[in-house]
Amino acid sequence: MFEQESGIKRLGFLPYIFGALTGVSVALVIVAALVFTRGPGGAEAQRKLNPPNTVGAVAGYTTSSVDASRRNAIVNATEMVAPAVVNVTVVRTETYRSIPWFWDDLFRRNWPVKRRKVGSYGSGLIIRRDGYIVTNEHVISRAEDTWVTLETGETMKASLVGKAADYDLALLKVEAEDLPFAEMGDSDDIMVGEWAIAIGSPFGHLLADAHPTVTVGVVSAFHRDVKAEVSNQRILKDLIQTDAAINPGNSGGPLINSDGEVIGINTAIFSRGGGSEGIGFAIPINRVRWVVDEILTYGRVRVVYMGMTGIDITPDIAAAMDLPHTEGVLVRAIYDDGPAYRAGVRAGDLLISIDGIPLRGIEHANQIVFPARVGDDLDIVIQRKGKQKRVTLVLEERRNRVRHVLFVRLELRLVSLQAPFFSPDYHLAS
Repeated sequence: MFEQESGIKRLGFLPYIFGALTGVSVALVIVAALVFTRGPGGAEAQRKLNPPNTVGAVAGYTTSSVDASRRNAIVNATEMVAPAVVNVTVVRTETYRSIPWFWDDLFRRNWPVKRRKVGSYGSGLIIRRDGYIVTNEHVISRAEDTWVTLETGETMKASLVGKAADYDLALLKVEAEDLPFAEMGDSDDIMVGEWAIAIGSPFGHLLADAHPTVTVGVVSAFHRDVKAEVSNQRILKDLIQTDAAINPGNSGGPLINSDGEVIGINTAIFSRGGGSEGIGFAIPINRVRWVVDEILTYGRVRVVYMGMTGIDITPDIAAAMDLPHTEGVLVRAIYDDGPAYRAGVRAGDLLISIDGIPLRGIEHANQIVFPARVGDDLDIVIQRKGKQKRVTLVLEERRNRVRHVLFVRLELRLVSLQAPFFSPDYHLAS
């Protein structure tokens, strides 16, 4: 009996021992499951157990893949060029008359003139690490002091190296070394519809920040002439058109492509209120490069001289001269010491084509001759007494502007190197 009772008591402890072992086993299984779910299959299991609530997560993107998708060509191009973009601040003297509004107009001319210092702003682009900066001529026009502010916030005094008002370009210099600079691209290798990125300092220091502003659009067109009323004084020719937002202060800043190549210098917009309306213009960078080379080599931009003047052929002129059509350019005058005379062109000749391009008139001739440089050869076909003749005209530098005052006035429409025209709706973007 004793042994039987003792055996029954020992059997009573077995359930407790079994339960303890079972609990330990379950705990080990849970721990192992937690460890293994952190592996490749575990992350997927967690996503299945905890469905994501974002679009990117639903698509299977991780944080790193989202960051990679945000770093597109525009971001990369901006980071390449933005450090070379500067804010240009100009101080000039302005004259004005403080006349009471009720004062009679008769006394306005004799009212004392006052002077005050005013500031204006624009943008610029560092093109060499030793401190050469390109901007628009109208940005620094009549400047007494010019300062540039780098992206870092550092401000430096700038000196004028040279300018070309006919091309609305100026070259500045700051005394600094090892500056960030932008490489010039090739404006002949652009396509309508490709990305265009405008970088500059719109509204200057009003934004209280030295970092440039970036706007994006496309190349809308190229070889654009901005022209309107003859009563105005300036026209800009052969420009790149873009719908990237360009605002006051953007003048002188770069227009770049998605590869980070500078294809132009922003200069103007069409606008009724002065703000961006989606039609902006930039000077092609190949012309900028040429102007910079001219200034650094000769200290000026050499103005070409053809030595002749021309007019459009109207129906009356065609009838009077018994011409078969009204296309081409009629040579009105020839200067005996000029390139045209040496090439064999004479007054009364009809210019048929230049460099193989048939001429439609004066404005068409403007577009063809405008990009030509001193020393270039022009292949011209002329018609004289019903017979055609081919001549080669070598462009020279205009040597004496005073001597050729009459020539300048007449040739203005043919060569288009004088300050051209613009309308009240055409704004320089500074």
